[in-house]
Amino acid sequence: MGDLSGLIQQYGYAAVFLGTFVEGESIALLAGFLAHGQLLDLQLVMIVAFIGSFCGDQTAYWLGRRYGSRWKPKSPMVQRRMLHAADLLHRYQIPVLLGFRFVYGIRNATPFVAGSITRIPILRFIALNAAGAAIWSTSIPLLGYYFGHTAESLLGTREAYEGRIVVALVAVGLFIWMVRYLRARRRAASPSAADAENPPRMQ
Repeated sequence: MGDLSGLIQQYGYAAVFLGTFVEGESIALLAGFLAHGQLLDLQLVMIVAFIGSFCGDQTAYWLGRRYGSRWKPKSPMVQRRMLHAADLLHRYQIPVLLGFRFVYGIRNATPFVAGSITRIPILRFIALNAAGAAIWSTSIPLLGYYFGHTAESLLGTREAYEGRIVVALVAVGLFIWMVRYLRARRRAASPSAADAENPPRMQ
């Protein structure tokens, strides 16, 4: 556990930034748990998670504004998600931009769609993206932190279980990612009959 603790303390914040830049629920939860074990600082985890999440979604928004009109996804599943995100943004713009990070299925599509299809003004997106990132980067690490608190209450001193739980959380995160990836590949390779007859059209 000593070597693992050293690696976490040396590279943990960089991993939090990279993980939250891409998506990051699993790594934000894990970082919060590790903060309870005093391997990371909870406030710094929240700050880094905020920066990673804000920058990642701001990048997706700029890519949408720059290339969205010329990029047409081939996958029916991606088209469905983008159209669903666009519909939600048209109907519930502020709540969606504040909460899309918590919703699987539109999590990655929403900022790109906000910049491409719905063309939300830049300053409005920046403000709502920052507010949403602040909510997400506070609540998800806190959830992991209190999971650590609960585990310690039930299982005893953290030294007795911490290494195993870290490995288990990483394994569960990888398993969830793999299931999502394989499910997405299967849907992309085998669209429904309705999709084949009436493929979604990007406006």
